[in-house]
Amino acid sequence: MDYKELWKKYKEVLSPKEKIDEEAKTVAKEILTNMENDQLLYKLVIFKMVKLLKIEEKFDKISKLLEMLNINNLEKNFDISKSSHYQKWHTLKINALYQLEEFEECLDLIKKVELEKEIYEKEDYYEIIRKKYCIYGKSNSEEKLKIAINGLIEIGYKNNKWYCLKEAADILFNIGELEKSTELYEEILLNNKITEMFLKCLENLGNIYYTNDKELSKLCYKIIYSLRTEKKWSINKEKYKEKFGESFDLLDINERKKILKDFKEKILKKRKTYFGKISTLNKGYGFITSTEKKNYYFSFRNENYLKIGDEVSFYLKKGFDFKKNRESEEAIHINRVFGGKNV
Repeated sequence: MDYKELWKKYKEVLSPKEKIDEEAKTVAKEILTNMENDQLLYKLVIFKMVKLLKIEEKFDKISKLLEMLNINNLEKNFDISKSSHYQKWHTLKINALYQLEEFEECLDLIKKVELEKEIYEKEDYYEIIRKKYCIYGKSNSEEKLKIAINGLIEIGYKNNKWYCLKEAADILFNIGELEKSTELYEEILLNNKITEMFLKCLENLGNIYYTNDKELSKLCYKIIYSLRTEKKWSINKEKYKEKFGESFDLLDINERKKILKDFKEKILKKRKTYFGKISTLNKGYGFITSTEKKNYYFSFRNENYLKIGDEVSFYLKKGFDFKKNRESEEAIHINRVFGGKNV
């Protein structure tokens, strides 16, 4: 078929597709059959089909399609603001291998990416390295487990990726490091809206608390059941009754909010309370000088709530200082103090 005709079919039929159908398959097959794998249209069709297959999570087909490309024929782009086919190929292939649990091949590709990290967008690169740490987290090697935990925590704080901290906490929980996993789970839940992404955090915390703090464990389970109710998922009320010797009644929205508030307050009470004065205020952030003469960064939304010179109480969470390129501590849950009491 004529080259121009194939381009026309790609632009008019395949390119606008948002899901795979028989017409898309037919056009793709026709183009791939009539073109060489180093030609631009051939590459575009492969990446378009991969994009559509990704929506359907058909990672085995994605992996096979990508193998139809010769990576030596894919251009590299040293302007990381524009992702090239070479970068796309590695990102997609690594993801497919990871999903298919072909970990050895996945790690081999990740090593190649690490050698060329300067040509990848930061977001893509961190996501690739995250997969390496997640694979290490499934290992029996103490050294690899340590690398996985430290790596995920660093990515989590450095890029504000709470799901990476969750993955680190899950590894700690699975290897029996319950104190460290509790600290991370609590950090995650204090600083995020409770969603299905963090359901595992609550489930594991509920189990940890059960041995030494039944009330906190009970709150965990109530929040889990509330979230499952909201999502219209099944709830095992008998499990709650077996654990706590009482029935669980479905909660209305106000009760759910109160339980969540109580849960966060109980977690905070386990931490050290710090005191200080607001020393700097800018739009959306500021600094507190503590009574120990240390300065702590904080962020906030309500600009009328705090003023320079206000005496405050606060707690600390881990953060990341980009100027010094290292982990830091940030102030959270800041309250003005009047006459020794929070207001």
